[in-house]
Amino acid sequence: MKILLGIPASKLAGRGYQSAQNVTKIVRKIKRTADFAGIMMWDAGDAKWNNNY
Repeated sequence: MKILLGIPASKLAGRGYQSAQNVTKIVRKIKRTADFAGIMMWDAGDAKWNNNY
């Protein structure tokens, strides 16, 4: 089973938003695990309000 890290694309997308710096730290820690498959963001359309990140 693979695991995806699901995060809100902006503060408008929901609770639990993390800055790009925090997400980078988290990914650096978990990307080494065999089960890590990547990152998904919701609602990606909201990213336009977050400098397209």
